[in-house]
Amino acid sequence: MLAEERYGTYSRMSDDELLQLVRTYAEENGREPTKKDLSYSGELKKRFGPWNRMLEKAGTRQVSAHYLEKRERRRQKRCAR
Repeated sequence: MLAEERYGTYSRMSDDELLQLVRTYAEENGREPTKKDLSYSGELKKRFGPWNRMLEKAGTRQVSAHYLEKRERRRQKRCAR
């Protein structure tokens, strides 16, 4: 199979389907996947941004308190303008 065909499959999947693949990997392996574990990590980054944010969206990692605080400070700053 050509790389284009293989990766094309992932590009046609919905966001929910891709995130489900990540959740399934975590369940089957007892740990979160690394970028090296998934052949479609590029597609995940393209759609969901940084790896940690993608893991949070997939539900395999809690959203960090630091990230939530930073987001809240930005929101307050925008509202104060």
